[in-house]
Amino acid sequence: MVGTLLQALQKGRTERERAGNRQLYYDQYATLRLLYFFTPTVTSLRGMQQRSELARVQQRWGVQRVAVSSVSEAATVFDAAL
Repeated sequence: MVGTLLQALQKGRTERERAGNRQLYYDQYATLRLLYFFTPTVTSLRGMQQRSELARVQQRWGVQRVAVSSVSEAATVFDAAL
């Protein structure tokens, strides 16, 4: 249900993405943030990144494996107004 609500965020591209090779989209980042807020064992960006590597998380939450650098950069790249 949450994934359906967040799908609209995927269209939120950034001006910095000129190469067209972005792998982490806003909807996936928002999903990882929700996992961070509601999973007590995830306490850092590295923890969010490690969760993205789990097959069960990928299947259930619809996220792909992401790099720590992508997760840390996402906070400054995506438009918070969306």
